[in-house]
Amino acid sequence: MRAENPGVVVPMHSTQSPSGIWDKAETHVLQDDFAVKVNKNSPADVSRTAIVEFVTALGLEIIPTYQPDIELRQKIEETTRLWEDEEALRPFIVSAIFLTETGYGHILDNNVKVIIALYTALILIMDSPAIAEANNAIGIPQGLCQGSIHATPGLIGTLAKLAKDSWDYFVPFAAGSIVISILDHVNGEMLERLGDTDSDALTSYPFVKYRRMLSGLPDAFSCFIWEKSRFPDVNAYLLAIPAANLVLTYINDILSLYKEELAGETTYIHDRARTTGKPTLEALRDVAQETVAAVEQVRALLGEGDARDAWDSCVQGFVGYHIANPRYRLKEVLGGEYFIDLMKY
Repeated sequence: MRAENPGVVVPMHSTQSPSGIWDKAETHVLQDDFAVKVNKNSPADVSRTAIVEFVTALGLEIIPTYQPDIELRQKIEETTRLWEDEEALRPFIVSAIFLTETGYGHILDNNVKVIIALYTALILIMDSPAIAEANNAIGIPQGLCQGSIHATPGLIGTLAKLAKDSWDYFVPFAAGSIVISILDHVNGEMLERLGDTDSDALTSYPFVKYRRMLSGLPDAFSCFIWEKSRFPDVNAYLLAIPAANLVLTYINDILSLYKEELAGETTYIHDRARTTGKPTLEALRDVAQETVAAVEQVRALLGEGDARDAWDSCVQGFVGYHIANPRYRLKEVLGGEYFIDLMKY
C-alpha cells in the first residue's frame, strides 16, 4: 500500500554529502508540483526542511510501502482486549503495531513481532505520566528483581512476561539488553522529573544526552532487529549496536519535533540547543548530521548480507512509521495520507 499524492518528493539517492545539505540558507522542496521557498521560522517549515534534507541524505523513500500484518494484529488484540480501559489505550497499541510492521517487517517469525509490538505499546502507554503513576511504573525495577510483578494482571504483568520471554526469541546479550532497557526507561523518566526541578541538570549537555538515551530504550529497539532464529551469532551485529542506538533514538527526535513543538513540549533537541548555546534549528541539524553519519557507520560495520539488509529495512521503516502515522501529524507538513486509523486494529 502506498499513499497517493505524497506531496513532497524525495529522490531515492542523493549525490550531496551529509554535511553539505545543511549548509544552504534556503531550501526548495517540491510540493504539489511547484517549488516552494521554505520560511524556516514556523514549526511546519522548520520540520519540512529538516525532514526532506534528512531523508534525502539517507537515500530513503519519504513515503514508505506498507502492508498490514493481519495475523499480528489479531494476536495483539487477543492480549490487549483484556487490558483495563483498552479502548482508551488503543491509539498506543495500534501505533506500536504499525512500528512493528514498518520497522521490523523483515522479521519472519510473528511470535517475535508480537513481543516487539506489545513491548512498544507498553512503553508508549507508560510515557503517559498519569498511566505510569496509576500502574506504579516506578516500582517495575524492584518488582522484576523480587518477582512480585509477574503475577500482576494487566499492563505491568504483560511487561514482566515479555521480559521473561525475551530469551526465547533473542540471543542472551540481546535479551538481557531488552530487559535492561525497561529498567533504564524507568530511570530515564525519573531523571526527566529531576531535570524539571534541578536547574544545574538543565545546564548540562552530557546529562541531557544521558537522560535521553536512557528513556529512549535504544538497546531494545536495536536488538529487536536481529532475532535469534536468523541471527544466532551476536557477533554478526554486536559492534554496530552503539551507532544503531543513536540512529533509532535520533530518528524519533527529528521526526517527532513538529508534534512536540505544537504541543509546547520541551524535547531533547530543545534541551540540546539550550545546553550547547545554539538555536533550535542548528541543534536539529547537528542531530541530523550525527544520525546520517551513524547510519553509514552501522552499514560499514555490518558489511554486506542479511544483517545489513535487516538494518536498512529497519531504518526505512522507522522513517516511514513516523511520516505515515497520525500520531506525529506530519501530513500537515509533507502532505500525503496516513496509513492507519489509531482507533482500529
